[in-house]
Amino acid sequence: MDKIALLPPEVLQARLGLINKELNSIPRLTMGKHRGVSIVRENRYEDGMRIKSEYSISSPHGRELLALSKRRSDLLSLKKVLDQLVVPSSSFIDPGMIDTYFDKSFWEHLRSGGVDGYEEGRYEHNGMKLRSRGEVVIAQVLDSLGLEYKYEPSIIIGDYRYNPDFAVYLPEFERCFFIEFLGMLDKYDYAAKNSSKIYSYMSSGMVINRDLLLFYGTQNSMPSVEDIVEDIVALISKWCRMYSVCDT
Repeated sequence: MDKIALLPPEVLQARLGLINKELNSIPRLTMGKHRGVSIVRENRYEDGMRIKSEYSISSPHGRELLALSKRRSDLLSLKKVLDQLVVPSSSFIDPGMIDTYFDKSFWEHLRSGGVDGYEEGRYEHNGMKLRSRGEVVIAQVLDSLGLEYKYEPSIIIGDYRYNPDFAVYLPEFERCFFIEFLGMLDKYDYAAKNSSKIYSYMSSGMVINRDLLLFYGTQNSMPSVEDIVEDIVALISKWCRMYSVCDT
């Protein structure tokens, strides 16, 4: 997440608030042993009383608590970064200002697709197979910006099923946007097929540079990392203008 500082300040401030809220919801957990068995201890409060529980790390609830422990550790690491970046602002993001079809519920029902076989998935990033070098670079940029995404989720438009390259979700706005990398526009059949797909996206209500980002390439060229970062940050900055409220 070395490029997270490039996100708009309103987003960084909102993200810090979401992190603090989630941290408060995660119980205090410690690791230990009981009679030679690795356990996780949970400390929580109910009706003002402290309750301590122990679970084997191999039990279903123990595994859930281990996942929560890792989540807490990851959140604390990100909080440390954001604490150094966030400058208090008089404006804040109100996700309820604008209704969108591509909202939190839409995102939660999306499932990552992916590719099978060497020919289709010859590239790899963080254990995920991708179709092209351009998609790998986009995934790396999304990771560097600290953005959550799903690769090739399935969406239905009319009678057709499409798999945009990426769906990207920002919890600060409770909405997502899509990214398509059109990497062989120097091939006529490829360009014609994808122009029809983009038309379907637009007819469903997607607006380019608001709900959909397009990156282009040929067999011998692709956009630079700087261009990809710039376009993603520009879209998020547009959302900030759409959703920002001045705290008076």
